[in-house]
Amino acid sequence: MRWVRLLQQGLWWWLCWPMVGVAHDMPQSMVSVQVLSGYWQVQARLPEDRLMLAMAQAAQPASSGSPPNALTEATVRSYAQGRFWATDPDGQPWVLMSTEVLPPAPGTNEWTLRWQLHPASGLQAERVRLHYELITREIATHVVVFTLTQDWERGELPQQPRLLGSVSHAPLWLDVHRRAPAPWAGALSMARQGFWHLLEGADHLLFLATLWWTAGLRLHRGRWQAAPSRRAVWQAMLWRVSAFTLGHSLALMAVALHWLPPAGRVVEVLIAVTVALCALHALRPLFPRRELALVTAFGAIHGSAFAEGLTALHLNTSQLLGACLAFNAGLELAQLLVVVAMAPLALPLACSTRPHVNQIRQGLAICTLVMALVWLGQRLA
Repeated sequence: MRWVRLLQQGLWWWLCWPMVGVAHDMPQSMVSVQVLSGYWQVQARLPEDRLMLAMAQAAQPASSGSPPNALTEATVRSYAQGRFWATDPDGQPWVLMSTEVLPPAPGTNEWTLRWQLHPASGLQAERVRLHYELITREIATHVVVFTLTQDWERGELPQQPRLLGSVSHAPLWLDVHRRAPAPWAGALSMARQGFWHLLEGADHLLFLATLWWTAGLRLHRGRWQAAPSRRAVWQAMLWRVSAFTLGHSLALMAVALHWLPPAGRVVEVLIAVTVALCALHALRPLFPRRELALVTAFGAIHGSAFAEGLTALHLNTSQLLGACLAFNAGLELAQLLVVVAMAPLALPLACSTRPHVNQIRQGLAICTLVMALVWLGQRLA
């Protein structure tokens, strides 16, 4: 009957309406706050379509030589003028030192604005009120989400940003409160980051596994033979892990302190190459009796990758030294646990003289090589 069909259709729309609302959610602006040494840095990511609509409603004139409604660095900077500032809780204005405007990167549709703020008192403040009126002044439905991404002294790092709140058409301000001070908060957070960085890095874990495949093995006529004892395997592995630790510790410190330039994305390709070379070495000796020197060099490559996150924190020299030491301590603890966990599998493979055991070891090396080549292809692409 007709009324039954109408009832079914109404029920269908009632059930599907929440999903429709979720699928067509309004685009938001994202604002991140960093508490750095002596100043605060605030970065806003603005959706281009909303920014263009807001500038049109604000009757923002286009720069000379640009088409109507075009977004340029000059027009966006002019629009942002007077729409963002900060004050102390008692109303004293903070010093706005600089405003940086970055157009959308290829493949994105977000403009980036970055401000550097100095507390009115000249000291590190515990609270600040951020007044934000970009897009929200013109578009009442626009929402701006604020997060605190870094506060080294209070143990907050970019890997775990803290949600501060949101701003829409009313009110157009947000109070930011720092967490209570805690001794060694930044160092402890960095140690945790180092610990999980290694455990969550499949390429680093697989590299440690490749060190086990040939630890303590003897060389006979260009081929690997079983290790003489488990003690010999442990000694060889400890030497290799120590060499790897030395390499990545020195590189981590050198890159983080800007003694060496950052390796960039090429370091990820080189890490895949190190895993592939060690897997090939497990199949057929490529550099016998030179493992320690090469493992040290490979450790430096891995350490360069570890340092990428540290250089982005903009810490002062003393903070950076503490961050390096704490990150490295967490990294070494995770590495020690991984080496011990792999021992029950690696030791029998290294000491057994049975032919099928050698085939298992070679099979593991082949699987490792395939995975390294997959990573290499992905990172080159």
